[in-house]
Amino acid sequence: MKLLFFTLTLFLKIFSLNGQASSQLNLDTNWIVWNQNFRIQVPNVTIPNSIHTILHQSGQIEDPLFQYNDLKLRYLSLDDGWTFSQSFRLDEQETKNANAISLTLDSVDTMASIFLNTQLILNTSNQFLRHKIDDIKSLLKSSNQENVLEVKFSSPVKQAKSAADSYPYRMPPECPPKVQKGDCQINMLRKKQCSFSWDWGPNFPNIGLNGPVYLTFVNNFDFEFAVSVYPKQRHDLNNWIIDELVTIRRAVATAQNIKVITKIEEINFENSNNLTLNKKIEQKSILIDFSDSIDLWWPNGYGEQKMYELKVIVEMNGQSLTRWKKIGFRSVQLVQELTPSKKKEHGLTFYFKVNDVDIFLKGSNWIPADVFQERITRDYLTDLFNSAKESYMNVLRVWGGGIYELEHFYDLANEYGILVWQDFMFACAAYPTNPEFLQSVEKEVEYQVNRLRHHPCILIWAGNNENEAAISTDWYGIKDQKERYFADYRKLYIDTIRPVVEKYDPALSRPYLSSSPTNGLGSEEQNWLAKNPYDWNYGDLHFYDYKMNSWDPKNFPLPRLMSEFGVQSLPSMSTLSKCFLSEEDMDLQSNLTEHRQHHGNGNQEMIDEIKNNLEMPSDSDRRKNFNRQIYLTQLNQGK
Repeated sequence: MKLLFFTLTLFLKIFSLNGQASSQLNLDTNWIVWNQNFRIQVPNVTIPNSIHTILHQSGQIEDPLFQYNDLKLRYLSLDDGWTFSQSFRLDEQETKNANAISLTLDSVDTMASIFLNTQLILNTSNQFLRHKIDDIKSLLKSSNQENVLEVKFSSPVKQAKSAADSYPYRMPPECPPKVQKGDCQINMLRKKQCSFSWDWGPNFPNIGLNGPVYLTFVNNFDFEFAVSVYPKQRHDLNNWIIDELVTIRRAVATAQNIKVITKIEEINFENSNNLTLNKKIEQKSILIDFSDSIDLWWPNGYGEQKMYELKVIVEMNGQSLTRWKKIGFRSVQLVQELTPSKKKEHGLTFYFKVNDVDIFLKGSNWIPADVFQERITRDYLTDLFNSAKESYMNVLRVWGGGIYELEHFYDLANEYGILVWQDFMFACAAYPTNPEFLQSVEKEVEYQVNRLRHHPCILIWAGNNENEAAISTDWYGIKDQKERYFADYRKLYIDTIRPVVEKYDPALSRPYLSSSPTNGLGSEEQNWLAKNPYDWNYGDLHFYDYKMNSWDPKNFPLPRLMSEFGVQSLPSMSTLSKCFLSEEDMDLQSNLTEHRQHHGNGNQEMIDEIKNNLEMPSDSDRRKNFNRQIYLTQLNQGK
């Protein structure tokens, strides 16, 4: 049967640009997602979205998380035929009024070619970037003619293999352990690393649009800004620097005087700077001395979380635009100094001060709240943050195998006083260091640091998850080529990422740590790769021991800071019932429970941990017995 394609026309109406500097038009609704190879077409798609969620919501596949569907649906991510298409019309006069029109796509996941009216305008290869094509006016049709925007995706699984095959030497680990049932060489792509499976999650190599898509109509100019707030000097909480980076886009490249005004209206603060522009796109750095009386932002349990609205107004040619962000005034210091014994063999301290007060960190590691990012609602995030606060937590570590979180995540962290240990998205692997990869990483870090640096909740930037340990202690059998991988490690985390972080967010704002775990200054003294990154006398530590009796405090390690640890438990039956069908599945060692366990011997380890202190249930009612097993795994984990 011939597949028919129907064009959905989106009629757009925007405000007249006469008298306005710029205007924005969202293209988040009425997409068509199709695949010629599978004879699939889904209309009326809203983004953010990805193919698994779209197909499930339209009734074309079962819930991807049900039973063994992670295996049954693998074909979806292996196909090169997925296209997201948007058709729209523009009013001729409104288009004519704009001197320039740009297109923005925020987070394309991941390998895609983007076409506007059949013209290729961009190839994407990094999920963690916002893509902005600055002048597309000449490609657009007006007079009520139809415009077509298409995003054509390539299989991330195939692209990862291709990148690995063409790289001059191996980039380990080539594949995850078999128990994870995952795909290979995710480290070759700038994509959510856990999307190819992890020891806690399934293999769903997502394909889709993870953020908004919109047009910007520029009559005169448009701008955006990033800002950090930090003490002028260490320990000085009366004098601050407001560190702004203003990016201005204009339709023409002529000399032009502008005024940039910064306001915090709640405390009647205003600062103004007169600047000159010469380029179409220009960045201006503005450092503002600030010494007004303010209330500090504090972590949960140490004080209030006072936030201020900071406005930036740009005036040019009698027109003005205003943008704003919420900021908080707080200082952060990572203290690494000799212990009270003053003996070098006792190592260094490793703790944080916020507003010159020692902070005892209490929290959790944060992995993506859903396998499919588009399913995470604001209410769900709010509930999780409320739970964290009520549990007396004051920190979450955004783990480096997931994503840089959504804006609402950091807004909630600000509101609830939850500090954020922010990893960059590299985890448990070696990574390429060819020029193209490093250039992409540099853009990624610049974008993400500038997007996030105004949030007072962010405590620290960390270069990666466990890669110092992986490389220096030879997880991957690379001893014969260790100098090559040591050099790659330094090139990525020290020579590429670190300078970008410190350029846009200096150490007085928050520190940069090369890895987690790391010996901190101890690793730096060993050229950034410590012989023992798990030294209890330095830095932070990750700790797992599934054989010890975790109820006995004598077994606990005593590191300077424990940034990752834990044992497993099963989720409650209310969650598992969405994925399990029959009573046959309801046992810690059933085929389905074993299938969903991605950590080697993980279910038996949970049983052994319970038996250290309790008796396993043996009820003849299978469902009741499973409920008791679940409860005991949770009790053991909570204890």
